Amino acid sequence: MRTVITTKGFKLSEKDKEKLGSYVSKLSRYLIQFREKLPILTFILRKDKKVSALPKEPSPFYYEGTIRLRLPKKSLVSHIREAFTTQAIEKGFRRILKELQTYKGKHFRGHSKYRSKESLKSRT
Repeated sequence: MRTVITTKGFKLSEKDKEKLGSYVSKLSRYLIQFREKLPILTFILRKDKKVSALPKEPSPFYYEGTIRLRLPKKSLVSHIREAFTTQAIEKGFRRILKELQTYKGKHFRGHSKYRSKESLKSRT
């Protein structure tokens, strides 16, 4: 899986880079059946000044971004807006993993939580 990480207005800390790496490796374990370069993960995060977006937060800034996982048949997208980078990374990847479970149920054989429809008789 190819990964593109872009930040604007700040640099990721080592702790955040490690967290990103762990989430990327977790996603790649789910996507073993694809060729290595086919899934593309794009992570974009920028630092903005707060405009009453997140009330009662101690930080005068917030982080806004997008995580997009491009797969065959559909792209999975998660939009993020949080006060801290670690929260933004965790929340965004939780959403992507949830969407990936839905994607697997619809587009991969044998990954649906419903029984196979092949065994049902067709109406004539």
